[in-house]
Amino acid sequence: MNSLQAAPRSIDDESLAMLLDEVAAMADSGRSLTLGLTGLGDSAMGTIGRAAKGVRNRMEQGQSAAEAIASLSPTYHAPIRCAMQLMAQTGSTRPLNETVRMIRRSNQRRRQVRLATINPMLNIFVAATVLCLVIPWILLSLVQADLITTAFSPTFIDLLRTFTRHSIVAIATMLVVIGLFALFIVWGQRRSLQSDDAARDQAIFCRWLAMQMGQPGHESIESARAIETAAKVVSPAFAASWNEAVENIRAGAQSERAIAMPESLSQPVRQCVVDLVAAERDRQSIAVDLESLGELYETEAWNRQTWWIESIPKWLAGILMVAVITILIRTMVAPLLDVIGEVL
Repeated sequence: MNSLQAAPRSIDDESLAMLLDEVAAMADSGRSLTLGLTGLGDSAMGTIGRAAKGVRNRMEQGQSAAEAIASLSPTYHAPIRCAMQLMAQTGSTRPLNETVRMIRRSNQRRRQVRLATINPMLNIFVAATVLCLVIPWILLSLVQADLITTAFSPTFIDLLRTFTRHSIVAIATMLVVIGLFALFIVWGQRRSLQSDDAARDQAIFCRWLAMQMGQPGHESIESARAIETAAKVVSPAFAASWNEAVENIRAGAQSERAIAMPESLSQPVRQCVVDLVAAERDRQSIAVDLESLGELYETEAWNRQTWWIESIPKWLAGILMVAVITILIRTMVAPLLDVIGEVL
């Protein structure tokens, strides 16, 4: 097996970000990418070393640096390829730094999503334990001691006896309740992390378009090319939605109607694109506006993303906890109410 086959075809996101940081440092210092990757391709470097060795081998076999590095990650293939191409065109490492930021921001959000599930899961564990193991024992004890005169159906009393005499049934029911809630959490996580969010797409588009307009050598970047690159970074579907608009821009369209931008695009972004294509404003000022819009839409996308993870699970766990507490309070107060009723 040769070294190319032994090298990993993909690496974890954090290792990828570290490798891209190294590539950016090589470019900033003027070092040869091939020589730099040779220095990184050490077995002591672990995953990064093996990935660097694989990239170097692909480059030696004729692959471009952009394709060789982008092949390490199916998820971030387009951003890495576009960043490397822009870096080669402008000599700036900002596109690569923006890719690293995107990767680490995505990882941070995934960690936050997972951490946000801890509190609801603890609440549901406590609630399910009390509901399945504690309350049946308390109710059955009060019924058998004739402390509660309220009539319970025979079926309900049999259910209480089953839970108190057969702990396996109670524990199994508790685990089922916890498992169902956990499945809902996992479903919410996937929906949150994988959902196609228009705000998130616009945030990435704005940041990459602003980055191209604000970096050194932006004069050499054609407007249509910059828009096409920013759209490709977002996703293949988003890039496809811009195909007609890009062709219209290259054909000379300058008005919003003539460009025919995707309908999902917000009006402020549309105006920035029109100003860019028509050269009605300085590119630096357009970049500032796009950067602000990117931050705004990124915050909006995160708020929507956390809805399924932070809000709904907390509400469900809170409702269940309130129900358990209500049952406990009613159980404790019921004997006293029965005594007062007999006295009166």
